[in-house]
Formats: sequence, structure tokens, C-alpha cells
Amino acid sequence: MELDFWEMTAPVTPHRPLEDHLAWLKSRLIPRGSVLRDIATALSVDVFCEYRSNHGQGGFSLPPEALSWMVELGIGLEVAVIMEM
Repeated sequence: MELDFWEMTAPVTPHRPLEDHLAWLKSRLIPRGSVLRDIATALSVDVFCEYRSNHGQGGFSLPPEALSWMVELGIGLEVAVIMEM
């Protein structure tokens, strides 16, 4: 199986909530929505995020509107949670 990826780094302070990073990504991808939907019909399209926390009870929550645009574009979300102690 052949794999490829595009990498983008949001110009958002790392300590801002994941929702802020996704909002930036949304602003970049929504204008290209038709192209992404076409790609998603033939290939797997996912967003991979890394979430770092130095709290033992680290975690996050996202409101529906932070993810609804991904559903509209047929894009999945994968989050790696990294605990830094």
C-alpha cells in the first residue's frame, strides 16, 4: 500500500486549545473543499493532530462545530495524546 502525506503547521501558539488549531486548518481547507471531497472518494483523507499535556489528567474536548466541517469534507481526525511528565 502506498502512503503519502501533506504536513501543515498552524501558526497558532502551541498552548492554545486544539480547537484553535483546527479552526486555522479549517480556514485553509474549506476553500479547497471540492478538491478534498474528490480526493476522499478515491483515497483515505485524515487529519492527524498531536496533543501534548503535562497534566496527569490531561485531555481535551471539542464542540461539534470544531469537527462538523471535517464531516462535510469526508475527512477523519486522528489525535495522538502525548503525556509529558
